[in-house]
Amino acid sequence: MSPDPHASTPEEQPDRPTEGTAANAADDTATDPVAITTRQEFARGLTALREAAGLGVRDVARAVGLPPSTVGDYFGGAHLPPVTTAPRVLAEVLRCLGVDDPDTVAQWQDALLRVRRARRVPPATPPYRGLHSFQPADAAWFFGRAELTALLLSRLADAWAEPGGVMVVGPSGSGKSSLLRAGLVPALRRGDLSVPGPAPVHVPVFTPGAAPLDELARALAGRGRPVPDRRATVLVIDQLEEIFTMCTDGGQRRAFLDELRALTEGTGPVPAGHPVRIVVGLRADFYPHALGDPYLAGLLQRAQVVVGPMTEPQLRQAIAEPAHKAGVELEDGLVDLLLRDLARPVARPAVPPTTPARCPCCRMRCWPPGSWASSGWASPSTGAPAGSGAPSRPPPNRSTRGWARGSGRSPGGCCCDWYTSRTPRPTPAAGWPGTT
Repeated sequence: MSPDPHASTPEEQPDRPTEGTAANAADDTATDPVAITTRQEFARGLTALREAAGLGVRDVARAVGLPPSTVGDYFGGAHLPPVTTAPRVLAEVLRCLGVDDPDTVAQWQDALLRVRRARRVPPATPPYRGLHSFQPADAAWFFGRAELTALLLSRLADAWAEPGGVMVVGPSGSGKSSLLRAGLVPALRRGDLSVPGPAPVHVPVFTPGAAPLDELARALAGRGRPVPDRRATVLVIDQLEEIFTMCTDGGQRRAFLDELRALTEGTGPVPAGHPVRIVVGLRADFYPHALGDPYLAGLLQRAQVVVGPMTEPQLRQAIAEPAHKAGVELEDGLVDLLLRDLARPVARPAVPPTTPARCPCCRMRCWPPGSWASSGWASPSTGAPAGSGAPSRPPPNRSTRGWARGSGRSPGGCCCDWYTSRTPRPTPAAGWPGTT
């Protein structure tokens, strides 16, 4: 058979990538320690070596004498091999993976030092607010409450035809302020409320404080800007409980509530044809106070939204989405670990402790919260037995850091249920076993 004249000789044949060339190049890049700069690249390189050796994590752990979980963290990127306490760990892992050339081992050691010394660049904007509540400017970072925000808008739209508004009720720390400020207010300003007529464009937010009438007047004035004509106003009142805790003038409290009623009924100091509706945030332990006022009781009767605990999917959003938005990579399993910690029940002592503990917030030596309530001991703030129904009030020597605005919260964010060690130890209530 004569050779094909059109067939190219081996010298003339163009270079063609053989099967697996790209994969081999990727493997070479992954296992090149000189190119490693991050923890993730270091973990991928070790994993590529382990897979090329045909070994499992347990096989490597057994060979080097370490727990499988520890070795698994090396391959997963959760942790790095030690440098100072056990410098031979990496060399032993590499030897198990078939890497025993001294120069290559030295390159891996240099890569480990390089990754450990690399500084993590923080995001330009912190993705989390910490203990501070979200504000309208933080709306882009507010995650996990989309369903509750939509429910609040729906309740407000349903109540729009009648004078009044919606009450938002929840326990302290449940996220009422963040829901109102970073959820509701931006949604209203975007025009997400479906109501007849023009959408509300004036959405002032304020807390009543010690002088609720003055705060209301400033909110209506729009900080010096006139209220726009023929446009609806949604007045957002956060922490309504301040009219009971900070406003000591009962007459001003009554006048403030009367003014709210007049505004929503169209008889207040607003232009004609300019409807006003209110959305009020109230701490749940002041529910009885609100029921004692006919106007607030009517609002609670007609429309309220309860702010309860977040579900697991909502918590995942609140943890993961801000990090993703900031370009921060969360380690594998971190969200699950945080969720397990949140779900773990907090054990409370059956009887009050004999010595004060250290408050986890302000680090002062304090009596733990509720240490007398579950055991029948008398409260150190009132001297009344637990369950007696006696009113709770801050004792005069609670937290030497001072109490902000009389609300039971210190300016530094200290928790409000711990009592300083200068508070006398609770004494057994009458009738408690061991008393006469």
